[in-house]
Amino acid sequence: MHEDHYDVENPESVVKKAFIEKTPKDGIIGNMAFTDAVKMLLSEPISAMGFTGEKEDIRIVAVTGMTLHTPKDNAESLVMTKLRMTVQAEARRMASQAMINDEEKSIFHMPATTSTPAPRSESKSPFIPVEQSITVDVPVFTCIKPLLGLGINGSDNEIFTVTEGERGFEIGARRYGHGVGMSQRGAQWMADKYGWTYEQILHFYYPGLNFKKTETAVTLAPPVSAAFLATPGPAATPTPRPTVMPVTHALGPGEWRAKVTQIGTNSSLNLRSAPSTNADILRVLYYGQELIVTKRLEDGWLAVKTDVIEGYVMEKFVEKMD
Repeated sequence: MHEDHYDVENPESVVKKAFIEKTPKDGIIGNMAFTDAVKMLLSEPISAMGFTGEKEDIRIVAVTGMTLHTPKDNAESLVMTKLRMTVQAEARRMASQAMINDEEKSIFHMPATTSTPAPRSESKSPFIPVEQSITVDVPVFTCIKPLLGLGINGSDNEIFTVTEGERGFEIGARRYGHGVGMSQRGAQWMADKYGWTYEQILHFYYPGLNFKKTETAVTLAPPVSAAFLATPGPAATPTPRPTVMPVTHALGPGEWRAKVTQIGTNSSLNLRSAPSTNADILRVLYYGQELIVTKRLEDGWLAVKTDVIEGYVMEKFVEKMD
């Protein structure tokens, strides 16, 4: 196993990115959901320092470090399962605890007059800087991938990277593929960009490969007799076209009609249970099938329906009807 920078260079290679600022605005890193997840991990170490540890009592003021670690399958794997984050934070204590701490620091100070002390309030103190940085391990596939929208396929095998810049950290996710053999996007870039031959491409992906020519003998079938060739066969009959589903419903707000036309006339289009090529195939749609589009989604998918079924198709295979 080795890194394939030709795959990385290819602009057609699928990659998703999220940016985490070193000095987050309003204490939000990435988005609120991801921020809350990191606060949950910070809760225990911050509680041990005398703070409440509650989510609303923690504010992240800086992200100072990010490192991926813990390979998924073995020590050589490029698929990492944890992201170690180092942050600086502010937190709050219960006001009564803050008063106790102040009193402990002033035990030799005698009050000028004796009076009944005011009852302690159970409200919380203002945010106080946590003196030391805190490091937590954030799960990649159960936290970072779904909360930052970095999923590429249905399997937890994306290759994540972290790049540090002046303003923050860029988390990238690339597809992993099968994990063996040749990258199609890498081979494409070698040929298109660098003019590599197939021998050079195969040597890159399979080090130590030897090419060999093998002579083969082909045994031909016995010749067909002239009498057989002169005998007429049965008359050809046209193959009936598959029946398309009816679409009679009236259009609702924001809906529009489309037709499956951007495929071969004898080809078909898969209707999926979710907007992903990994989702289950609900039905096969044929050329000319009319659809009602109920919603346009991200990544080129459409939510569609007929009179009998609903599902998802890629927009590039259909044409909007007038």
